[in-house]
Amino acid sequence: MNKLSKILGASVLGMILIACESTTDVNSVKGKDKKLILAHRGASSMAPEHTLAAYNKAVDLGTDYIEIDLRMTKDDRLIAIHDNTVNRTTNGKGDVRSLTLKEIKELDAGSWFDKKYSKERVPTIEEIFDKYGDKTNYYIETRLVDHKTLMESKLIDIMKKKKIKSKVIIESFSASSLKKVHKLDSKIPLIQLNTYKSTENFTSEKIKKWREYSSGVGMNAEIADKNLIKLLHKNNLLVYTFFFNNEKKLTKKVIGLGVDGIFTNYLDYAKIVIASTKK
Repeated sequence: MNKLSKILGASVLGMILIACESTTDVNSVKGKDKKLILAHRGASSMAPEHTLAAYNKAVDLGTDYIEIDLRMTKDDRLIAIHDNTVNRTTNGKGDVRSLTLKEIKELDAGSWFDKKYSKERVPTIEEIFDKYGDKTNYYIETRLVDHKTLMESKLIDIMKKKKIKSKVIIESFSASSLKKVHKLDSKIPLIQLNTYKSTENFTSEKIKKWREYSSGVGMNAEIADKNLIKLLHKNNLLVYTFFFNNEKKLTKKVIGLGVDGIFTNYLDYAKIVIASTKK
């Protein structure tokens, strides 16, 4: 267990296990004892990621949240796409930030997955909200744009305009982005993502800082263990895991460990695993 056991020592726990400073009640985010299924980039194993086709399948399958990566175009529109370029998931080339929405809308966002999706286009966040309204929940990843917090206020304005704020959780690897959202609206649940490769990175100092603005953390499933999840839960932080490799094998592991939700590409499989743990 190496240095994590030291973190779990009585002296450290006495320092950090105090009332949560976040204004968001974590139970209002997930519901008591519920394991959330987060459709990673939509139903991304069934249809091209971050397209309405992928979101349609996820919503039809009754997923708890559809996960959306946001990028900002040259003309400052928020669109659903993971990469900083359009190269991998469209038939175009170039940085998202160097292209206008009109230019991106001309691209085929589905044929790379299967030719039957050739009519799919990169959707804006407004189009996604308009399409699904309150039929689903939204787990949205923000990020810095040009090394600045440029998308946060725009996103919140759109959420309020579409009357969808209560259906949204915002996640980010950028603490600056999350702190900006928290400053603008402290009632929005926030999840601090990280790419740590060891439990040793989850220090009392970091946990204390996360609790100032976030409702939980998103972490690599490979390093999740029972003691770490217990520590985060005692600090009133929800725990969500994502997968780089061996998703199906690790899904069983993290559900058994008691995580609050998983970012999954395999929605049906995740449902089966979660259902089996309730028996």
